[in-house]
Amino acid sequence: MAEALFNKIYKNKHTAFSAGVKSGPEQSIQNLLPLTQFVIDSMNEEGVDVSERKRVQFTNEMIEEADRVVCILDPKDERDQDYIEKMEGRCNEVWPIPNPKGTSLEFHRKVRDEIKNRILGIGL
Repeated sequence: MAEALFNKIYKNKHTAFSAGVKSGPEQSIQNLLPLTQFVIDSMNEEGVDVSERKRVQFTNEMIEEADRVVCILDPKDERDQDYIEKMEGRCNEVWPIPNPKGTSLEFHRKVRDEIKNRILGIGL
């Protein structure tokens, strides 16, 4: 969600790339259905098609090439807190946003809107 929203908002000015810390092998979002249907639906409401998006695993090279690193972590997931410690301060910002996996479309909308508001708050 964050990558797609950022790239829509800051089109032709800046580019975002996202990756997961627990993504596993690259796979298309379509292959993760029905778990991701609400992600697709909520993003379609914003005029953004993420149905062909592929999940990728985070790499150290991504950090090295980035101008800014924002880590979006679920404050209720202890594994995310462990991850932040392993990042050794390489995140410029940490956004505590719940993971909507397994929740309703309405909750996905709330998460999408929280991410969108934070992106707008960057003020690029």
